[in-house]
Amino acid sequence: MTTAAPRDDRANTAEELDERTLDAWSAYRESLRELTGRPYDEAETRSWDRLQEELADISDLRTHIRVVG
Repeated sequence: MTTAAPRDDRANTAEELDERTLDAWSAYRESLRELTGRPYDEAETRSWDRLQEELADISDLRTHIRVVG
């Protein structure tokens, strides 16, 4: 009987982390598309915070890959 470990939802290779970084920046840009004035200002703050959290998470994973790998 063959068993497989469940796949972690997080990226586990440098290439996957690169893709995740690009996706995070794309989501940031998309969230602000076509917004101007006050709606832009309000959305930008939230979007920037989400982006920074995602990039920090990715950075932590990169560190883990370097240490473990």
